[in-house]
Amino acid sequence: MFIYNLQEMAKNLQSDYEKLSSKIAHNGLKGTVREEKLKEYITKLFPTKYAIGNGIIVDSNETQSKQQDFIIYDNFNSPKLMETESVQIVPIESVYATIEVKSTLTINELEKCINNIRSVKTLKKIKPLINSIITSNIPCPISMIFAYFSDTSIENIVKNLDTFNQSIPYNEQVNLVCILDKGLIYSVNKYGFKDLTVFPNENTILVTHEDKIENNLYLFYLIIMSVINNIILPPVNLMAYAQKINKADYSFSLSSDRIPKDGYYNMVEGFRSKLTLMQEATKKFTERIEEMKKGNYTKEQILKHIEDLYDLSLDPYFTGNSFSNSNGLNWYGINITSNELLAIKQYNHNPIELTEDLENLINKIYTQYKSNYNKVS
Repeated sequence: MFIYNLQEMAKNLQSDYEKLSSKIAHNGLKGTVREEKLKEYITKLFPTKYAIGNGIIVDSNETQSKQQDFIIYDNFNSPKLMETESVQIVPIESVYATIEVKSTLTINELEKCINNIRSVKTLKKIKPLINSIITSNIPCPISMIFAYFSDTSIENIVKNLDTFNQSIPYNEQVNLVCILDKGLIYSVNKYGFKDLTVFPNENTILVTHEDKIENNLYLFYLIIMSVINNIILPPVNLMAYAQKINKADYSFSLSSDRIPKDGYYNMVEGFRSKLTLMQEATKKFTERIEEMKKGNYTKEQILKHIEDLYDLSLDPYFTGNSFSNSNGLNWYGINITSNELLAIKQYNHNPIELTEDLENLINKIYTQYKSNYNKVS
């Protein structure tokens, strides 16, 4: 029964589109009609766990895809970073698939679709907040092209697709093409020509499947559902998104009388003894400072001490801030920037010829040290 219903829907889809588009001269409006009609029909077939919208996909680096006609995304867990009546902005980690929708697929439109799809596939995903979550190994999102018609044969479309793909990495290529009145284009294993796949690789070749309208939509739907039903998407790590754009502060404080006896505290990276670290660092620096106060430290010893202070300021396990970011160091009234601290650290490990600026800074630091303990040499 389901097969017959879907076949009937395919006929109605094309018929409805033809009736509506024949009365519209404006190409932009025709584009809206074709997308809305397809969305209307496909939405009826998808489980409620999937949402279908159009808009832009973004990653945690704030890189945006080109405008996408169809975005199939997680309806239960996906945050909508922005939503209007007709457009969504969705994080890449929530996206199962995208579909480029065309009235008539020409070679020029094919190239535009490929570029749109690549703008999605090059976005960078971040790891989920909890690494133990079970995820699938299926690369996603899968990206497809759906056209009502084409102005050339399906064989010519696939030849042009082959040409475009020569300069495109496998993981950025189109996964599936459906031309409703002609057929489908997908990959099969070239050793035996029997295993259908939507993931191009060095062992696959593009083939065409030509059939009736109703069967083409049916196969298109079956392939999509077979793939995305096997994709498991963990919830988006919004903390990492906020961290990337410096909108989240994870620093905290803990009074010494409340530190647990075992000294352990929980962080995303694991468990580590904060109390032990504090005790070791305090002991080391207390002993060192007592020696420094004698005024007998050499330049090399002072620079090594400054390097250790710099490293400690960046250690999230000591500071308690998993996103520590040193802005510099004040050394007896001398403000040393993070770049200068890094230069000192590099010089400590590779004492090549000093730049004039770095040499002046080191002399200034050492003079201030000697002056502070009344032993200026």
